[in-house]
Amino acid sequence: MFARLRRLFAAPWSSRRRVVLSAAVLLGLAAGAAYGGRALWLEHHFRAAERAQERRNFRAAVAHLAPYLAAYPDSGPAHFLAARTARRAGRLDEGDAHLDVCRRLNYRPDDVDLERVLVKVRRGEPHFDAYLRGQVEHGHPDSLLILEVLMDDYLRNYSLLDALWAMNQYLERRPDEVAVLLGRAFVWEKIFAYGDAERDYRRALEIDPDNEDGRRRFAELLLMRRGSPEEAAAEYERLRARDPDNPAYVLGLARCRRQAGRLDAARGLLAELLERDPHFPGTRTEMGRVAADEERTGEAIDWLKKAIADAPRDRVAYSTLLNCLRLAGREEEERACRKTLDQLDADLKRVDDLTRAALNRPYDPDLRCELGVLFLRNGEEAEGLRLLGLALEQDPGHREAHRALATWFEGKGQPERAAPHRRFAPREP
Repeated sequence: MFARLRRLFAAPWSSRRRVVLSAAVLLGLAAGAAYGGRALWLEHHFRAAERAQERRNFRAAVAHLAPYLAAYPDSGPAHFLAARTARRAGRLDEGDAHLDVCRRLNYRPDDVDLERVLVKVRRGEPHFDAYLRGQVEHGHPDSLLILEVLMDDYLRNYSLLDALWAMNQYLERRPDEVAVLLGRAFVWEKIFAYGDAERDYRRALEIDPDNEDGRRRFAELLLMRRGSPEEAAAEYERLRARDPDNPAYVLGLARCRRQAGRLDAARGLLAELLERDPHFPGTRTEMGRVAADEERTGEAIDWLKKAIADAPRDRVAYSTLLNCLRLAGREEEERACRKTLDQLDADLKRVDDLTRAALNRPYDPDLRCELGVLFLRNGEEAEGLRLLGLALEQDPGHREAHRALATWFEGKGQPERAAPHRRFAPREP
């Protein structure tokens, strides 16, 4: 190498100049190629972020956007995409920060305003329903994203008919969206349209046969609402093939076997489950039902009492126990069981009545409060607390909702959580 350099500098100036110029050209081309290559690499990341966001893979979208935003911190399109990704991922403050940059850059003000509204709706702010519906009805290019937010908001507020409208609108535009088909199946079940629910489950599983949650819900529908134990059993067998140790699938299959009259098979599955997890919810109830079907009344009573000790509001256990106590001639116990069962049936009927009423009055805080109290009383803690919280969103001073929450948290030994509610609903003297 040093010899070549000595020859170069020993050469006449004209020759050296040609070589130097050639080298400069080559260096310039190399630099241009490097810059162009980096620009292409960054563009690849931006397009990959767009695709990831479309597929709801928000973590990948954020990862692809990071190098692009580092290179182009004043890119309006990148900040807008980052804002939308953050909002869809539930990171609302982060989305707001990106929208602030878009506003400073004066990037697509109308789209930024719409995105601001979608963030507010995700935060639970009311009064944007008519505006967003109007955007959809007038064919806004982002109608699918608007409907996505509306669906979530309607479901959160238990506004089921509105949720059904939004899902129908979405599926008109994108008929094979599995998540929305499954969401609509859930709504059909809640409004007692089980045939429509079955149709949507079948369509969703036709598109995505490996969707485990959808298949589980479909199996439950077939077993509990459609009276198809053999078909439900096939679905549970398929689920167990993927996850053989899942106790819910073993219990579901055992229920199918019992309903189909295959009591030995049901007992074997339940014995296997009890050995692994003696207190798995529903297992002791089902074993009691198997024993009752086998006319082993004493054994059935023992199992059902154990089930009720685990789940004091298990209506199926009480109903089966009542029949067994009658057969056994245990009249005093039968009367006590009947009293509890009547209360459970009254609660369930009231829940059905309120659910139907809520279809037309989804934002009524009194309805939400009463439903919440009933859910809490019957062991549905998460749903009960959610409904009471929704009642307070609608009416922050709702005394009965505060009273129910104060009583609940006090009963759970959480006085610090009860205190703010007790201030609105002091104990009566």
